[in-house]
Amino acid sequence: MKRALPSSRARSTAGGVNKKKIYGLVMVLIVAVIVFKLVLSRETDYEHVAHSVTVAIEANDLEAVAHYQNAETATHLNRARIGRAADAFAPLGRVRSVHQLDFDPQTRIANFTIECEHGTVRETIKFDPEKKIVTFHSDNPQVTQ
Repeated sequence: MKRALPSSRARSTAGGVNKKKIYGLVMVLIVAVIVFKLVLSRETDYEHVAHSVTVAIEANDLEAVAHYQNAETATHLNRARIGRAADAFAPLGRVRSVHQLDFDPQTRIANFTIECEHGTVRETIKFDPEKKIVTFHSDNPQVTQ
């Protein structure tokens, strides 16, 4: 007895179903990767403060910097210090990303690497319990050509 081979139409339909499943799985995978990256790329609260303060310093905006300062130590970052920092940060260009390197919960000191269009700068910030800046220090910016 001869076995009947599936018709070409049956084979193409079965292949079409497999292709649809594969495309569906690929789409689900792409969406999952995008969602995963969005969730992981969110700045921490400390990174947000460092980012905002760096942008404010670049703009020589003392009022914006003062928003993140601890009330008791607000005089530490005055117009002269912000102006000097703005001049030093100017060649770096726009801030691209902020990476928190570490955070010591006992001293509440965090270290950051700020990546800009034309270089990087490392910042050390001591925070109070309300995530306001107690002390701020930045190393000399490293300009890349």
